[in-house]
Amino acid sequence: MKTNNIYKTLKQNERLINYLRFYKDIDRSELSRKLQLSMPTIYAATDHLKEYNIILKEKNAISLNKSYGILVGISVGSSLCKISFLNFDFSPFDTHAFSGHKAALYEKIRCIISDYELLDKCILSTEKSYIYFKTPGTFSELKSILNCVFEYIQDCIESNILNILSIGISCTGIINSKTNTIMSAPNLNYLENLTLDTLIFPDKQLFFDANDIYVCLIQNSDASVIAEKIDLLLSDHIYKSAKNIVSLYLGVGTGAGLYLGQLYSGISGYSGEIGHLRAPVCESDEDMRKYQDAIQKNKLKHSCTCGMADCYDHKIRSFVFEKTAEDFCDMSSSEIREYLNQNPEKAKLLGKYLGNMVNTLTSLLNIELVIFTGKFHHSMDLLINHIDATRDESSLKLSRTDCKIISSRYGSQAPSIGAAIYAYQKKYDLEMSFEY
Repeated sequence: MKTNNIYKTLKQNERLINYLRFYKDIDRSELSRKLQLSMPTIYAATDHLKEYNIILKEKNAISLNKSYGILVGISVGSSLCKISFLNFDFSPFDTHAFSGHKAALYEKIRCIISDYELLDKCILSTEKSYIYFKTPGTFSELKSILNCVFEYIQDCIESNILNILSIGISCTGIINSKTNTIMSAPNLNYLENLTLDTLIFPDKQLFFDANDIYVCLIQNSDASVIAEKIDLLLSDHIYKSAKNIVSLYLGVGTGAGLYLGQLYSGISGYSGEIGHLRAPVCESDEDMRKYQDAIQKNKLKHSCTCGMADCYDHKIRSFVFEKTAEDFCDMSSSEIREYLNQNPEKAKLLGKYLGNMVNTLTSLLNIELVIFTGKFHHSMDLLINHIDATRDESSLKLSRTDCKIISSRYGSQAPSIGAAIYAYQKKYDLEMSFEY
């Protein structure tokens, strides 16, 4: 009964709770004005929320209790896996708060992971407020690692260390969120046609069900754009009111997360696959010669996993970085920056590809804001002028007039953050819309 009451309370007071997430320490009269609710309604709602310890009151100020519940996000990318913990106010744990959990997760994962070089590098870093490691090469290894994470979550709950509300798992590929099924995963083949149930051992699922912990799947790019929209609000960013946003995420390929007043995934989750659109010809004769030579030497493939030889993803990997998908998968964001810095002509070519992507998106959707994230994160200063240079090549110049381009603060952590928020919203049947 208590669980049902909390569910009802959180759902009924969604706008008020989110307002407190994004605007700190305000009084009830301001809440009344901002939410256009009567004072008696505000008093009743805040008193009710205080009963469940969801909000805190100090004198006249009201704030959200960030420790009320914890949200967990796990991102399974084609090259890296990442795990983030979020407070109830949607803010990621800082490095200090996460350090103990990071060390404990490291000990569990290190025992079973086959390639632990990145994991060791992660544990030595004091800058990251999340844990990351190389994506396993087999499904059985991935499932075993996830089980280690779930075991740690179970330990935290049973020891009353954390009150975990939900777990979101974001994956590369195409996700049907209605059935929690990975429909297609060309960059991580062993995930194809898998359901959420196959990722979780039955004993852990029984534990999650018994403790009202909701678990679900979301696509990496979709998760990324949720994280970026929330960050605009949490950081009081100049573009926090933007309602039409694209998050361009670079992993092995390029995905576009779409937020059009709310998360937009399409009927079957196939929206945002911009990396597999046909790219215009931007390559020089020298680029073409190198590409043909590399194919002859069996270094590069004739086409992308989607079947096309001229999609953005294939051209970016082949003409810009001159790498196979497997080799490009291993490039870190810092290595990409170093490569582009040493090869300005390649940076120019990548900028042209990305600029044409932005032209396509703004022409079709009249986007207000494009956020580059993932492996783009550290290279935008090298690319932005080349991206902007494509503006005049578009016949629909007005479509780019009001579109701003920024770089993500979260970078590669964005999908795990967005997955955590998505799972919480889904648990309480809340809308994926954040306009405050």
